[in-house]
Amino acid sequence: MIKGIGKFVDSQGLPLQFVLDELNKNNCLIDWVDFIEYTIVKNWNITNTLTKIEEACTEVFGKDYSEQIQIRLRYYLIKRYDINMHL
Repeated sequence: MIKGIGKFVDSQGLPLQFVLDELNKNNCLIDWVDFIEYTIVKNWNITNTLTKIEEACTEVFGKDYSEQIQIRLRYYLIKRYDINMHL
């Protein structure tokens, strides 16, 4: 599980899909909690961030995987930040 991907994507300007694909080829996964925490610290729009994650995960891993990541991230955000969003 790789941390620091948010900073890497942000500073290098690489598309998240590309980064996910490369990590997947090397049997690595993103630490999604670390990624979402980075985006919050950097004041990224949470809705846009979740959409980017959904699109990238769907492209690289498929719809089922993407939906599971979305459910887990939304649950995390609700519990951690009391953000009102639909699961």
